[in-house]
Amino acid sequence: MAEIKLNKPLYEEKSPTPSGGESGATGAGRPPRGPRPNALARIGAGIIDLLVLHFAGLMIIRFASEPVIALGGAAAWVGLAVGWLYFALGASEFTGGRTVGKAILQLRTVDVTGPDLSFGKAGWRSALIVWPLALFLVTDRTAEGLDRPDVLTLAPLYGRLAGAVVFGWWLGNVFFSALDAYGRTVWDHWSGAIVITSDCEAEALGPFMRSARDETAAGGLPRRPLGALVFTLLICVGFFVWLIWRETQRLGQLSPEERTHFLEQKKRLFVEGFGQPIPLGPSREAAEADNQTSTVHFQYRRRGPVDATALKKDPAIMNKAKELAEVTLAEMKRHLEREKETVPLDIFPAKVRFDVGFASYCDLLFAWDAVEVLTLSHTVPLRAELQAAMRGQRRAMSRSEQETTSPAHSARKETETDSGTTSTVEEPAEIAGTSAKEAVTSLAE
Repeated sequence: MAEIKLNKPLYEEKSPTPSGGESGATGAGRPPRGPRPNALARIGAGIIDLLVLHFAGLMIIRFASEPVIALGGAAAWVGLAVGWLYFALGASEFTGGRTVGKAILQLRTVDVTGPDLSFGKAGWRSALIVWPLALFLVTDRTAEGLDRPDVLTLAPLYGRLAGAVVFGWWLGNVFFSALDAYGRTVWDHWSGAIVITSDCEAEALGPFMRSARDETAAGGLPRRPLGALVFTLLICVGFFVWLIWRETQRLGQLSPEERTHFLEQKKRLFVEGFGQPIPLGPSREAAEADNQTSTVHFQYRRRGPVDATALKKDPAIMNKAKELAEVTLAEMKRHLEREKETVPLDIFPAKVRFDVGFASYCDLLFAWDAVEVLTLSHTVPLRAELQAAMRGQRRAMSRSEQETTSPAHSARKETETDSGTTSTVEEPAEIAGTSAKEAVTSLAE
């Protein structure tokens, strides 16, 4: 008779064993993943890689800004080359197909026909990733040259349109990989690469890779993922095309007076060799200790070195903070006059300090900053200026109303004189009294 053992479990649980992949054991209690990468994992790896490039570029700009400034407009192309090299090495046999982001999220890039991707294929794959950035640089530099002070142009939006191509290409490939049976992007298909999880099961990896190789041998791109990519690109680019069309219509509807007004503003604020001033928000430094002064910071930027000594010798440059304050104040008064509404002055600060800086723009594409070498300041009593403008507006409206009603009063006076009445003596006194009262009220305000 067979021996009966008491307290014996119904199922024998086997201890987890290493999967046989390059990463070794997957850890107790956690089953190995499948070879196909999760779309969110690929997005996370891409974001980490972009942050690595951004942080490295910022460190270079902070601690070695002079070489970057000396490169001028070529610095962004150097940054593009560094980004290409980073993604090429990170997918190649030299790093085991791992960038920083892929290593953290346990992904790796391999050749669909073999274990490792050669540097030649990895370089082609990296070029397919970053090519829209080259288009963005060309378009952005062209737009900067077209933005002249003597014309109203939408050139800055053209650079944003190229940025939409970059965003649409990357986002479209995210959707492409999510719908692809093997989680591949367009640059994976065209370079013969595939991204897999580094802790996947060895038993599942073999059939997965064989099936991916068969799809590659068949050629072409899968239709559904390709449709998602094209649709995403059209949406992103179409939105900016619509935005440019709308702004073009708005410029076309400007009256000749408004067009002349805006052109005069651009000419007045233009500085040779620099772009239009960029608003940066409140100044980094605190304003006066009276708690009544707000600050606003504008910056003129140039790609390349900026000589502060030469700028100080130019009277037009040294007067630029005052000019910008005057233009801003005039525009606010113009807005109040156009709206013809009573605005509570308490919402405006008592004084505003306009800080205008001149800076060298350091652009490494994945990281950027401006090194300011000269800062000019000018303070205006904003609340008092707007109060005076509103008082003058009320006076002008009062005079306009009096001029409109005076012919009626004159006609009434002549009629009553012809009829022999004596009310003509008292009516001017009443009108005079009313005008005096309005004048006193206006002065009190």
